[in-house]
Amino acid sequence: MSIGQKAKIAIASFKWLIAISCVSLLLVSLDLAKTAEMDFTAHGYGVLFLSCTVTVGIAYLLAGGFFMLWFYAAYNTLYLESPGNLRHPPIWTVLGFSLPIANLYLPYVLVVIVWRRLTRKLAVQDDAAQRQAPGYFNIWWLSHLIVLFAIPAGYAFALFNMDDDAMVLMQLSLSLLACALICNLARLAIRFVTEIENLFEAVYCARNY
Repeated sequence: MSIGQKAKIAIASFKWLIAISCVSLLLVSLDLAKTAEMDFTAHGYGVLFLSCTVTVGIAYLLAGGFFMLWFYAAYNTLYLESPGNLRHPPIWTVLGFSLPIANLYLPYVLVVIVWRRLTRKLAVQDDAAQRQAPGYFNIWWLSHLIVLFAIPAGYAFALFNMDDDAMVLMQLSLSLLACALICNLARLAIRFVTEIENLFEAVYCARNY
C-alpha cells in the first residue's frame, strides 16, 4: 500500500472520528441537561453516557493507529533517503506514541522534523526561504495531551475525591470537553496529513520520482 493510500485511510478515520465525536457531544449534552433536572445520584451514568465514552475512545485509538501507519511510512521515506541526517530511526514514530515520557513530546518533535525536512527540500528547488512549522501544530499536540492525560486524570480525581452528585456532573462535563477537543484535533490532523502529502507530491514529482 502506498503512502498516499495510507494517508487517505488516515484522513477517512479522522473524518469518522469527527462525526462520532459530534454525535456524542450532542448526546452527552442532552444527558447533562437531563441530569441537571433530577437527582445526580439517581441518574448515575446511564447506558448513553458509557456508550458514547467507549465509542469515542475506540474511534480515537483507531484513528491514531491509522495515523501512525501513515506517519511511519512518510518518515521512513525520508529516513531511507538520508539516514545520517535524521536522529531518530522510523520505529520511533510508533514507539514515540507508546512509551511513557516519550509520548509527551517525541511525536510532536518528529512531526516538526518531517515538515521542516520537506519544506527545506522544496525551498531548495523553488529558491525560496524555508517555512517554519505552522502554529496549529502546537494546538493539535496540546489538545492531544489534554485528551490523553489531563481528562482521564480528571475522571480519576472525580471518582475518588468527590461526592456522587459532583462526580457525575464533573465527568459529564469532562466528556463534553473531550468530544470538543477531539473534533478540533481531528480536524487539525486532517489538515496536517493533507499538507504533508502535498509537500511529498511537490518534492518528489519535481525530482521525477
